[in-house]
Amino acid sequence: MRKSTRFPAAVHIMTMLAAGDDEYLSSDVIAASLDTNRVVVRRLIKALSEAGFVSSQAGVFGGTRLEVAPKDVSLLQIYRAVEEGSVFRFHSPHPRCPIADCVTEDLQQVLQDAESAMEKKLASKTLHDVAHRGSKLMKQFLQAKRD
Repeated sequence: MRKSTRFPAAVHIMTMLAAGDDEYLSSDVIAASLDTNRVVVRRLIKALSEAGFVSSQAGVFGGTRLEVAPKDVSLLQIYRAVEEGSVFRFHSPHPRCPIADCVTEDLQQVLQDAESAMEKKLASKTLHDVAHRGSKLMKQFLQAKRD
C-alpha cells in the first residue's frame, strides 16, 4: 500500500520558500531539491496557492514565493491544503462477512482518535518550527543553485 508524500513534500517546498528571502524560486530548483519531477512540484504549488500560502509568477525571472509568515501557518494548515480526506480508509469487506461490522465499528473510533491526535500535533507546530533549523543550509543550497 502506497503512502502519500504530498504533505512532507509541501513542507519541504514551503521551507525552501521561507529561506528564499521573498524571491521567486523556479519549479526546476524546487524539483531538484525534492529529487522529483517539476510537474509534481507544480501540482503541490497549485494546492498551496489555492490555500493562499504561495504565489507564482510566470516568465524568465518568475517562480513561486511564500506569501505568509512561517510563524503564521501551522503544519495542519499545510496538511489540509495538500491532502484529501481521512488519513485512514476502510476496506470493503464482503457484505455477508460475519466480522465486518464488528471490525468496522470497533476500529472506527480508534482510527478517529488517532487522526485527531495527529491533527492536534500538526496544529501545535508551525512552518517556522520546521524551517528555522534548516534555514541556513537552505540558503546555502539556494545560493549554490544561483551560481
